[in-house]
Amino acid sequence: MATTIFDWIVRTAMLVMAGLVTLSILGAIATMSNDPGTGFAGGDRPLIDARPAQEREGEAAPAPARPGEQDSVAPAPAPGQAGTVVAVPPPKEDRQGKWLEAIAYALLALVGIAAIGVLMLWRAVRELGRLADRRDLSR
Repeated sequence: MATTIFDWIVRTAMLVMAGLVTLSILGAIATMSNDPGTGFAGGDRPLIDARPAQEREGEAAPAPARPGEQDSVAPAPAPGQAGTVVAVPPPKEDRQGKWLEAIAYALLALVGIAAIGVLMLWRAVRELGRLADRRDLSR
């Protein structure tokens, strides 16, 4: 069976489409997953420090203040605000957006599978045509 450059182009296109399908399926799964891949709910990851634990513990303990020295103290909060910090609430989760993104990834995967199927069908028909031509020539 003789191979042409066109056969190699088709094989490469099928390989690229198979990768596209795989990444699309993984994208659809990752979109609907609540875990961002860190292993911690909500994406809160602990900080990783490369220093040994003994060094970190030594830095964590503040030096005791000497008598007569005053620490720099932040100004006292206004009455009624007794140290309360108001944070902006996190945005609500966009469920429709997540579903639309997952559906888009799934459709992209289906299109890739259909394209691979068309290329495989086209190659099969082409090979059957070659076999028929050889059969006609052998008579």
